Amino acid sequence: MKLHHSKKCGLHRLKNLEGLVLDQGNGYWAQINACFEPDSVSHGMRFLLSLHDHKGKQLLVYEIDHEKNPVQLDQFIVFRHPYDPISRKAWPYMQRCHYFTLPDLLADFFMEIDAVINHERNCKC
Repeated sequence: MKLHHSKKCGLHRLKNLEGLVLDQGNGYWAQINACFEPDSVSHGMRFLLSLHDHKGKQLLVYEIDHEKNPVQLDQFIVFRHPYDPISRKAWPYMQRCHYFTLPDLLADFFMEIDAVINHERNCKC
C-alpha cells in the first residue's frame, strides 16, 4: 500500500497510537498495536485493534494488513474477527470490511466493544 494512500484515509495516525491500552471497565481493555517491517513488499504496515477480557483472552480483533490490502486510494480493508458468543472469544474466521476513514473504523470498533461487553455482563454462561 502506498504511503499517500495511508495518509488520505487517516490510517497512518494509528502508528501514533502504538501500544495504547484503553481500560473499558470491569477488567476489559482495548489495545492498539502497529507493526512496521520496512523490508516488506507492502511497506510492512500492520495494525491490530483488539478487545481483551480480564484474563487477557481476545474477544474481538480488527486487523489491517497492508500486504492483504489492494492499492485503492479511497478505502482500506479491515479483516474483522468478530466476537463469538458461544465460545466467548474472537472468532477464528475473518470477515472482510471496507472503510474509507479512520474515524469510521474506530467508531465501529468501539461500538462493537460496547456490544461485546454488554453481552458478557448479561451472559448467564
